[in-house]
Amino acid sequence: METRPSSPSSDSSGTRPARPGAHLSAPNLGAAERWISLAVGTGVLFVARKRRGPLAWVTRAVGSALLARGTSGRSELYRALGIDARREPAAIRLRRALTVGVPAREIRAVLLDPAQLPTLLPVVTDARAVDDLRWQVTVEHAGEEPIEIGLDVVSAEKHVRWAAPEAPIAFDVTVSFSPSSRGGTGLVILARVDGADGDDDAVRRLRALFREGVGQLVRRLEPERETPSGRRAPRSRSRGQTASRRADRKSR
Repeated sequence: METRPSSPSSDSSGTRPARPGAHLSAPNLGAAERWISLAVGTGVLFVARKRRGPLAWVTRAVGSALLARGTSGRSELYRALGIDARREPAAIRLRRALTVGVPAREIRAVLLDPAQLPTLLPVVTDARAVDDLRWQVTVEHAGEEPIEIGLDVVSAEKHVRWAAPEAPIAFDVTVSFSPSSRGGTGLVILARVDGADGDDDAVRRLRALFREGVGQLVRRLEPERETPSGRRAPRSRSRGQTASRRADRKSR
């Protein structure tokens, strides 16, 4: 593979060293706050045009500072307080691993059938395939107005992935499957939801929805498996069977 030589100003790792004082000029305002500063600054300067005297100079200074704040995306007050408003809430990641007694081809068939999605996630009221790589999904939650979202579907040899990067809250779910050493198929379900970290109610709802979706998938694959924990229920043994097993062990 061709490699590009590093420039003289780069260090041994190939990364350019930070310019001294770069952190002081880096933006620390979010997009919404920048737009508000620009709008308010423009309005203040417009009002200042009709004023005279010392108050006019103060008004112009305030308007100019707001325009500079919105244009540069920098706030010295935020910098002094250590605030960076550009930081968005981190994504929530949920994971579940389990084993089902179903071949991988049957699992793939369920995951790639849009008609199965409403049975796996109750918040989905309708799902239809637009083409092989995209579904159109209707979501309705807690009596809210239903919304339509596009769902990208990726199918590989050992996993199926659903992703909705353009949804109001972007998310993706990946289900990986592989043969289990104990028989059956091992599943690893990973869910990632953007922008929900920090909202305790949203996190609780997402965790509950994730558990419910996993439970519905297991029940769909193995209807006889009803344990909420996702583990196989232990087989019941009669007292006679237990006594005979103990006698066999003693004789050995």
